[in-house]
Amino acid sequence: MALAAYAASSVAKSPPLPTSLKAFQLGIAGFVVPYLAVYDPALMLQGDPAWWAVLWAILRALFAIGCWGYAIVGARKGGSLAWWERLWAVAAAILLATPWWVADLAGIFAAGLLIVRLYRFRSEEPTRDDSALRASAGTAEKRMEPPTGQNG
Repeated sequence: MALAAYAASSVAKSPPLPTSLKAFQLGIAGFVVPYLAVYDPALMLQGDPAWWAVLWAILRALFAIGCWGYAIVGARKGGSLAWWERLWAVAAAILLATPWWVADLAGIFAAGLLIVRLYRFRSEEPTRDDSALRASAGTAEKRMEPPTGQNG
């Protein structure tokens, strides 16, 4: 992944280190998939799994990958996650990666609560990033206005 990010940074004319770190952040969630496949062979359709076992394995894998992505990237609609929300996402992903059904239920519940919290209760709250973005947009608009009272 590092060589591909290095090549992509030269194509995009961006610094190699930030590009490779962003590639690491985006790709790290995919590293949990082999562990999920080891703990639950129904994800790879091995053995003789029932349709509900395959559906449960896919649902669990999707939630685990989503939680890892939230925890590593730390982004959400309109801002970034707090440190405790990242920790919450890591805990949910770890619970989903374990082979015990009780931990799976707890992980699905924790991931569901996290998603509800992020998309329902925090979508209207301004964050530090939002206020800085609005302030910079306001100054950019002021800079783009033509001066008044001057004839060309």
